[in-house]
Amino acid sequence: MADLDRAVALEPGNSWYVALRGEHHRLARHHAEAIRDLSEGIRLDPANEFAWASRGATHERRGDLDAALFDLGRALDLKPDYAWALARRARVWRALGDPRRQLADLDHALALNPDWPWARCERGDALRAAGRDEEAVADLDRALSLDPAYTSAYASRGASLANLGRHAEALADLNRAVELRPGYVWALCRRAVLFAAMGRPTEARADVEGICELDSGALERLSDTDRAVLESVLAG
Repeated sequence: MADLDRAVALEPGNSWYVALRGEHHRLARHHAEAIRDLSEGIRLDPANEFAWASRGATHERRGDLDAALFDLGRALDLKPDYAWALARRARVWRALGDPRRQLADLDHALALNPDWPWARCERGDALRAAGRDEEAVADLDRALSLDPAYTSAYASRGASLANLGRHAEALADLNRAVELRPGYVWALCRRAVLFAAMGRPTEARADVEGICELDSGALERLSDTDRAVLESVLAG
């Protein structure tokens, strides 16, 4: 960061230096600072597609979805085959409840960069949410072949395998996700439901206790179906 600060001090009119500092702030989750620098980068050069895309991703992280769509759309106007901007916009469509547009952007991003683990995992998640679990597993297999330590891909594949009734494989994936990230609440929720579905109440209760310690509201965010599966076992 010190080098970026020095570069900006030496060339304050350089849009790319300012935008790169903004991206550094975005990655550090310093959202206000990121917006400040990225906005300045855009002011200095309105054709800087990187600054537009990074600011759009920052807006998405903050929950300002209209601003995110505008900025990412502007980045794609400037560079239509910008895979990163397409994948980031897909996250906005997901938040807005538009799976058709989400999948269209992810399909386009992966056509441009088929060996991108993050986009593979994002599309796997989208396919799982759409009930297309076989296709989801194929994408998540590919993501994990590219990045064998991709925690979110293990968790998502475990959820799809559970939906397909492949319980032993699902449990192996969810165990691996929790091993890689012990406080991974979503994976623990999926594993608790899976234990309940497998008739293993002791393990289900242990996961529920751990989940409640980490995030007291996590179980309330489960679907009605998942809560019913858990409650039927925990009540016994």
